[in-house]
Amino acid sequence: LCVAGGYCQIGLGKEGPMKKMAVGDWIVLYSPRAVQDGPNDFLQEFSAIGEVTGEAPYSAQVSPEFVPFRRDVRYEECKSASVLPMVPSLSFIRDKKLWGVPFRAGHFDMPRGDFMLIARALLGRIPG
Repeated sequence: LCVAGGYCQIGLGKEGPMKKMAVGDWIVLYSPRAVQDGPNDFLQEFSAIGEVTGEAPYSAQVSPEFVPFRRDVRYEECKSASVLPMVPSLSFIRDKKLWGVPFRAGHFDMPRGDFMLIARALLGRIPG
């Protein structure tokens, strides 16, 4: 939905992560499951990559009870890539046995070398 809609929405629509982004920042989406809140249908893939284009976060009325914050993103056409073969090389994953822990934060700054490794897997090149 994010890619099709040209936006990102993180941490159940919290505004904080959206405020930390700036126009020109790049974002990588990680998909732990094939279906949100689905059963054990693990995907564990980086699934999208794009550049933040929106000047500021905005709210979007999804339902009467759910009004998440979003930020506009221009996504690049890419293929998905499993995180598993990258785990040994990603520096933001400190404990390789508990590799999923960093993703629980929902949003974090990634070292440039890690971004380049993931971007190459998704795009076949470094964006920019």
